[in-house]
Amino acid sequence: MINVLSKLSRKENLTKEDIRQTLESIASNQATEAQMGAFIMGMRLKGETIEEITEIAKFFRERALKVPVDNQEELLDTCGTGGDGKSTFNISTASAFVIAGAGFKVAKHGNKSISSKCGSADILERLGVNINISPNHIARCIEEVGIGFIYAPFHHGVMKNIAKPRKELGIKSVFNLVGPLSNPAGAKRQIMGVYDISLVEKIAYVLKELGNIKSFVFSSYDGMDEVSISSKTLVARQTKDNVDIFEFDPTEYGFSFKNIEDIQAKDIEESLNLFNMALSGKPSAALDVVLINASFGIMAFGDINFKEALETAKESIFSKKALNKLQSLVECSNYNK
Repeated sequence: MINVLSKLSRKENLTKEDIRQTLESIASNQATEAQMGAFIMGMRLKGETIEEITEIAKFFRERALKVPVDNQEELLDTCGTGGDGKSTFNISTASAFVIAGAGFKVAKHGNKSISSKCGSADILERLGVNINISPNHIARCIEEVGIGFIYAPFHHGVMKNIAKPRKELGIKSVFNLVGPLSNPAGAKRQIMGVYDISLVEKIAYVLKELGNIKSFVFSSYDGMDEVSISSKTLVARQTKDNVDIFEFDPTEYGFSFKNIEDIQAKDIEESLNLFNMALSGKPSAALDVVLINASFGIMAFGDINFKEALETAKESIFSKKALNKLQSLVECSNYNK
């Protein structure tokens, strides 16, 4: 690992072998906390390449405790990086139920709160979902209900080894990126918000290298790791063959810009209120932002445009199918055959 740190001190890019050597040292507890901290900081200061992020994500995918789902090609994750500092409610989690309510299968990968007031695992636990279930149990929920929740710490043991230096450094690092890129169910479709606009195109190319079929990566101009309702958003559309970049403006599709404060939550109670407001279809900024983000998830499943996907998302919410998916997941996760 000393050789790798020496390279990073000279801001040299790392080879696949360098990455593997480093991660093996971390996984086997051979790397010291000082070395892990130096690796994190060195990568951040140098700037992570597409190849480096891809190789780290491959390692974490290989080492993950897998969720045995058969048809990974028709499975979507809505996990983003978090870390945008905006304290919005759980938009990607609510969107996951709208997508599932529209008839698509979702493997929602997530964690408890790290930088936000309420993480996806926090809110789902409050809603009655059992997050402490086996991989086979999660797979059954995905198969029978159309959605399952994968609690990241149970599936990525290697992350525990680097948790302390990450926390002590207190900076965003490559490990904030590879978590959402390492779905244990092997989902081949994804919508992924990132905390920095400069990462949008880069992460789309990483998803392409990882073999995703279709994904959308986005970061808004007001700093959200979601498609925003208060500004335009930079979006990368990734397919097997291509990555293209475009701006999304919600006002072009009948939405009006809302204040970001309308979707922010200071605690889990406010998050729950906004979450329920969106899934129950109550006219609000919360509903609008979930409809928009869910529409991108629906577009990841086929060759349809945003207007068509939006109508599908609306039907999922207003027919109560999205809300029913939540209740069904509560029941499935708490009942083990």
